[in-house]
Amino acid sequence: MRHPPRIRFALNALAATALLAAAVHAAAAGRLRIMQPAEGETIHDNNGTVTVRVAGGDRAAGYRADIDGAAAGPVSLTPVFVLTDIDRGEHRLTVTAVDGDGQAVETSPPVTFNMWRASRLFPNRQ
Repeated sequence: MRHPPRIRFALNALAATALLAAAVHAAAAGRLRIMQPAEGETIHDNNGTVTVRVAGGDRAAGYRADIDGAAAGPVSLTPVFVLTDIDRGEHRLTVTAVDGDGQAVETSPPVTFNMWRASRLFPNRQ
């Protein structure tokens, strides 16, 4: 069945849009991104503990977290890890996927989160 030119154009445009969407989704699927903590999240923890969960970074042998531009601990071999003793206040977190030699492969977009800890002036407050 032969379609008129206007319908053929619409079908081609739909096919091109679908292919573009699939390519964008495939490219984004492998990109390193921080899933936890969420952007703008406030974490209430008197010990300053933050669980970090990343997705993507398919070529990673490990993950290095940086808070406010400084290393926040050793390289983790898993995409879920815990950072401890994070100070009160707003922080900027990035995670870098590293290869087997410790070289950076990819860095996530930053996530800003807030750490809420009870004041040291009130040590019994939970």
